[in-house]
Amino acid sequence: MLPTAPARWLGSLAVAAIVLGGAFALKATLASGGDHPPGRETQMVATGQNPPLTGGPPSPALADQFSVFRRARTSDDDIGPRAHGALVSHFFTDQTHLAAKLPPVQGIGRATDADLFIAGGPNDTVCLLALPPGADGPGGQCTTAEVAASGRSVVTLERGAAVDIYGVVADGIQQVTVTLADGTAAVLPVSGNTYTATLPGPRRTVSYDGPNGPTTIPAGS
Repeated sequence: MLPTAPARWLGSLAVAAIVLGGAFALKATLASGGDHPPGRETQMVATGQNPPLTGGPPSPALADQFSVFRRARTSDDDIGPRAHGALVSHFFTDQTHLAAKLPPVQGIGRATDADLFIAGGPNDTVCLLALPPGADGPGGQCTTAEVAASGRSVVTLERGAAVDIYGVVADGIQQVTVTLADGTAAVLPVSGNTYTATLPGPRRTVSYDGPNGPTTIPAGS
C-alpha cells in the first residue's frame, strides 16, 4: 500500500511508478508520496517556490507511443489557470490535453463529471491529472512512458459510494474492460490515449486487446 498524505480527496491507486498529490477543496484523503500539511503546496506556488513547468514539443518517447501528444492543442487543453499544488513541478503545462468524458459503451457505470488531463513531464513521464468538481488543483500520478504504455497507469478515486477510474494506454487500443470486485463489468472507450468513467464499486481487473495480444492487469481499488 502506498503512503497516504493529508490532501483533500481519496485516491486509491492500483499500479504506479510515481504517485503525487495536488491541492484540493474537497474533504477526503489522496494517496500521495508527500507529507506536507494541506495548503502548503498552494502557498509554494503562490510565492514562486514551486512554479509550473513548460517543456516545448513532447519528446519522441511520448509522441511515438501516444498519439495524443501529436495532436494540436486548443484552449480547452490549457490547465494553466487551474494548475495549483505539488503536481505542477512534475508535468509540463504546455503538454496537457483534456480527455473526453465518454460513457461506457457496454455494461455498468456512467461518464465522470471530473476533468481529466493527460500531460507529458520531465524525463519522458506521462501524467494523469484529475480535477473533480470543486477541486482547486489537480491530483493524480505520473509514471514512466514504459509503465503508461503497458496500461498500468491507473488512478481510482472514491467519491461516496461510487469510484472514478482514470487510465492511460498506448496507441492501438480502442477500448478497455474494467471488471469490478463483484464480477460486473464495464467496457470503456479510449480517446486520446485515456479512458475514464464513474463506476458503482471497486475494480478487480483492467483488460484490453492490444498490438501484442490480450492483456489483463489484476489490481483492486
